[in-house]
Amino acid sequence: MNGHIHSRKTAVRALGTSAFRTYAGKRTCKARGYAFITVILAVLMIVAISVYGILIVNASNNDNKEKLNRYYTSITVKADDTLWNIAQEYASSNESRQSYINNIKLLNNMTDDTIYSGQDILIYYYSEDIKK
Repeated sequence: MNGHIHSRKTAVRALGTSAFRTYAGKRTCKARGYAFITVILAVLMIVAISVYGILIVNASNNDNKEKLNRYYTSITVKADDTLWNIAQEYASSNESRQSYINNIKLLNNMTDDTIYSGQDILIYYYSEDIKK
């Protein structure tokens, strides 16, 4: 060997057992660090692929939903009508009854839920048909 140190490992061994353990420990920590980074990257890839899949599924579900058009009309209130009954008949399944009632009150400049038999009120409804 001509007195030269040929490798880092040989140099550490030349310093003694405790120095070799320190060198081996550093190497093990580096390997654990790389393994940790690899695991994190793998988890991130799985999450990204899952999110992408969910987005694709939701996009295809939205394409299959019915396209509803909103139309306005006037109705004459009957003796037993309430805004709640009207909302049950005309509101879409995507809208709460209370939201529909609030919107009808706004359309008709109403301050409370009171309606009277024979009164004409403006309402809206939804249909798949395209009306002219």
